[in-house]
Amino acid sequence: MNFMGQEEIKNETSNAENQQMLLQPEPQEEITTQSETNEKDLNSVHYLGISIAVIAYLVFIVGMVGESGHFFNESRGPDGSKIFIYSIMTWPVLMGYIMYIMENFGKINHIRFINYPLTFLTIFILIFFCIAVFGGAVLWVMVFATPILLIAMLISFISGASKDLKQLFKK
Repeated sequence: MNFMGQEEIKNETSNAENQQMLLQPEPQEEITTQSETNEKDLNSVHYLGISIAVIAYLVFIVGMVGESGHFFNESRGPDGSKIFIYSIMTWPVLMGYIMYIMENFGKINHIRFINYPLTFLTIFILIFFCIAVFGGAVLWVMVFATPILLIAMLISFISGASKDLKQLFKK
C-alpha cells in the first residue's frame, strides 16, 4: 500500500510539471523593438557624419597646414620643421578611421548608397594626404589613381543602392 501511495504522488507531481510546461509560452524569434531599429538607423547616420567630418578636417585644417608647409607644391619640398606636425595630423586619423571602418562597416543598415562610396573617397583622400609628406610630386599618383577610385565608388554605389532597395521592398 505504501508502494502505491508513492506512485500516486509521483504521478501528481509529473502532472503538475506538465501543466506548468503547457502554461509557459514557447520561445519565439527575436522581435526587434523600435528603439533597436532607431539605434541601427543611428549607426548609419553616425557613420556618414564621421566620414564627412574626416573629409572636412582634411580639407579645412590639414589642407591649410599642408599649403603653408609646401606639402602640395611640386617645385618646392615640404618644410622640414612642419613634417612631424603634418604627420601627427594625418597618420593617426588614417589609422583611427580604418579601425572605425573595421568596427562599424557591417553595422550600416540604411543609406548604404551614400556610405559605401563615401568610405572609398575618404580613404583615398586620407591616404594621399598622408603620403603628401614626401612632397607634392606624389600627388601625381593621385591623379593616375583617380579612375580606380571612380570605378570603386560606382561599384560600391550600385551595391549599396541594391541593398537599400532590397531592404525597402522587404518591409
